[in-house]
Amino acid sequence: MNNQDLSNALTGTAYNRIVQLRDEIKQSIADKGLTASGRTQNSLRVYVDGNTVVLEGRAFFASLEYGSAPWGGKTGIHCSYEEFKSIIHQWASDKGLNFGEAKEFKKTVANIAWVIMNQGTKLYWAHGYRDVYDTLIEKAVEDIGNQALLVEAEAVDVAIKDWARF
Repeated sequence: MNNQDLSNALTGTAYNRIVQLRDEIKQSIADKGLTASGRTQNSLRVYVDGNTVVLEGRAFFASLEYGSAPWGGKTGIHCSYEEFKSIIHQWASDKGLNFGEAKEFKKTVANIAWVIMNQGTKLYWAHGYRDVYDTLIEKAVEDIGNQALLVEAEAVDVAIKDWARF
């Protein structure tokens, strides 16, 4: 097994486990009742960049575990109050929340948006934590390390067999 073959095998091993991790995180979000529209789960994508396997999601993915801090531009995503009200309106609709008639619904959505933007979410205020993906990531990293050792051991076995022929 040459270096390129070994690199490809290691990358493929990591890729397969990261795809599994992506699916586990999606399921964890659903199991914890955090799904509204599914856009957060659907934002998770796995790709290979050279010899690196990347799992990528929405910029505010960490809010699933720690809540959302008051807005200060930390995510790099610029969103006006009106745009955020629209997002919260869609979230409430996707969740099937009932805040009363249309006027009350709009007022409640506006209040929720204002509180999140200016004060953060309840999970953040309470310094809460909800394990949505941390444990899953730790397990995936451990699995990838163990699988990489097996791939490398196989490469060593092949090299020894090739060397023994001479």
